[in-house]
Amino acid sequence: MNTIKITLRFVFPLLSLAFLGCTTVRYYPTNFVESLKHPTKFPEVYSSTVKNIEEVAEKNPLGEGEEVKITDVGENKNSSMHLVQVRENGELLSHYHKRHDEVVYVKKGSGIATLDGTRYMVKPGSILQVPAKTVHKFLNTGGEPFVAVSIFSPSFDGRDEKRIKEKRKTDRVKREEKRLAMKKAEKVTEEKDTSIVNETRVEEEKKSVVKSEKVAEKKVKAPVPDELNMEDENEKTSVTAEKSSPSEGKKKSKKTVTPAEEPTINISDLHEKLKKLLELKEEGTISASEYEEKKDALIKGMDIGELPEPKAPMKKKPQ
Repeated sequence: MNTIKITLRFVFPLLSLAFLGCTTVRYYPTNFVESLKHPTKFPEVYSSTVKNIEEVAEKNPLGEGEEVKITDVGENKNSSMHLVQVRENGELLSHYHKRHDEVVYVKKGSGIATLDGTRYMVKPGSILQVPAKTVHKFLNTGGEPFVAVSIFSPSFDGRDEKRIKEKRKTDRVKREEKRLAMKKAEKVTEEKDTSIVNETRVEEEKKSVVKSEKVAEKKVKAPVPDELNMEDENEKTSVTAEKSSPSEGKKKSKKTVTPAEEPTINISDLHEKLKKLLELKEEGTISASEYEEKKDALIKGMDIGELPEPKAPMKKKPQ
């Protein structure tokens, strides 16, 4: 029994290895060991592709009326590579792949990629990983065609693509939106024009104000004629003469004050006249209303004429 167990322990692994070798030879008609050393001998599995994306895009440009174009670049059993081109303002509609994972590398252009409702801004150099059953779409928002490389695993044959029905905007709605956008742009331009006109008006008004101020300054700085200087000197001498002789001012009659002259007030004369007015009021020579009128006239510098002398001097009130 022990010998049988020992033989089974060694024989069973050998049989399993032989079986695996036979199955491998069935799929790959070469030596199993050599296949492991040189995997590129089996093109159906390990085929390699090296191509220039720009050259592929030049050889397969977007045709007239084509919004999206997908070109096969290379494939094997495990993966496939495709060139994706989207025209300006073009859109790749919502879809998903049930059994395929996808990796997208952006080569040229920019736009908005939506993965399961989340939006991503993509540009040259961006890489997107799209797992299976992920609903995705793309909108080209740049001013040039969008070029990207899409790699599927396993190899994509175009069948595993489930489109999502979306409510597409009708041409009428698009035209209406375009018309509204044009109206908005025209309104913005009109507002800019009006603002420019208002700014020019304000600048012109400022310039006119500055000019008027300069003219006024020139007038102020203009030299005074000699005749006016002589008149000013005469007025000054007359005022000083009146101040030096206050007694003569009492005897003189009312002086006609010209608009250019200002009445001069002598404080001592004013004090004496107010005192005399008060004495006349106390005696009853003048009424209270006359006293107030003459008092106001004296304070304003007006001449009230000669006052009569009081009969008796005013008695001082005891403190």
